[in-house]
Amino acid sequence: MGTTGGHRHAPARRRALRQVLLLAAAVPMAGVLVKMLRRTQDRQVPETVHVPADVPEGLSILGAVIVFRNRSGEVRAYSSRCTHLGCRIDRVLDGEAACPCHGSRFHPDGTVARGPASQPLQAVRLEAEAGGKGWVARVVA
Repeated sequence: MGTTGGHRHAPARRRALRQVLLLAAAVPMAGVLVKMLRRTQDRQVPETVHVPADVPEGLSILGAVIVFRNRSGEVRAYSSRCTHLGCRIDRVLDGEAACPCHGSRFHPDGTVARGPASQPLQAVRLEAEAGGKGWVARVVA
């Protein structure tokens, strides 16, 4: 007894279908990989943030930087990237910098007030601008 023509080509069809399915899965994965690489590259370029001389007392969010000015006028800066998963901290709640993603909070000195973050915020060096106009912070966003 012979085989019909359709059965002889079944393994080749299965291979072709497998290749099409693998390609269909690989294209979105390649897109995700490209996005991840771009985000990594973007984080390597320092962002320059101007901190005005009249920054108010307490915590202030200035884009990539969180600034704390104490009562005596001393100013410190921290990266606004949460140390948990890197979300951008964008708010101050009850005197603490609060991450919108998972709820981590940080004291004005950058230490963790509430997790899930377990590491303090990264300190950022401030450079005084000429003429007392404020400071410049360069932070890898």
